[in-house]
Amino acid sequence: TRSRSFEVGHKFQALRGQLTATTAFRKILNYNILIPLGGNLFEQAGESSSRVLDFDLEGSLGHGLRTVASYGFADPQFDDFKQTATGVNLAGNQLPQAPRHTARVWGTKTVRVNAKSSITASVGGRYVAQYFTNSANTIVLPSRLTFDGGVGFRKPMWDVTVNLMNLTNVQTYYV
Repeated sequence: TRSRSFEVGHKFQALRGQLTATTAFRKILNYNILIPLGGNLFEQAGESSSRVLDFDLEGSLGHGLRTVASYGFADPQFDDFKQTATGVNLAGNQLPQAPRHTARVWGTKTVRVNAKSSITASVGGRYVAQYFTNSANTIVLPSRLTFDGGVGFRKPMWDVTVNLMNLTNVQTYYV
């Protein structure tokens, strides 16, 4: 696989660095893509392209509270791909394992125990839009919204954190 990528971005800080916004736009071109078929077999696709937008917002809200929010949009598609076995032209199909929309929000509260120690508690949510698992775009994994959390203790030379994932026990799929 051979790739080319073009990117432009901007970072903005306000409120004496307490608020940061980052934006990036990318165009990614891939050539001679290998598509796994299973059983150690592959098919070679021609070209694919992706247009991507990322937006991140991070801020300190005071009193030990920090928050992060991000959004990503991607438009990944095959530009030239004719299946060898069937002769079907898959140009225009979405690339597998590539959701169009992703988002997350995360908040952390830090409480100082003394001059050298602190306790943190975090909670956040993550959204992943539906996406296809195959090149033909016939198998779809549904969108999901999951919530995670964590609790930690920090000293100057070490820290310990316990993270809990998928607190609401939403059905997730791994491919």
